[in-house]
Amino acid sequence: MKISGRFLAAAILIAAICPSTEAQSESFADFRNKVLNEFNEFRSSILENYDKFLEGVWKDYDQIKGVKSNPVPKPRTAPTVSNHDAPVNSGGLKAAGKRLPQQNKDTGITDTGAT
Repeated sequence: MKISGRFLAAAILIAAICPSTEAQSESFADFRNKVLNEFNEFRSSILENYDKFLEGVWKDYDQIKGVKSNPVPKPRTAPTVSNHDAPVNSGGLKAAGKRLPQQNKDTGITDTGAT
């Protein structure tokens, strides 16, 4: 009885080892080619699906037409502006480095900005 148990254990062990030796029979180059082919198929399917996705999405943007620019060309030199054409300071603009006087609405006191 003990011999048949050992025989059975040995048979199971040999059966377990045999398929792994068959799996190792392919060369590394064959394995590498198989992996690369699977990857290339996967990559192609991703790119095809992305292309189909973009076709659907870009249909919304096909309706938008661009605005044409002004056909008159821009001048080669910038126009010159004389000083008398400059805008007048209406009180809303500050002179550089100076503070314009402001009147407090509640007290009526004018703040000149001097400290």
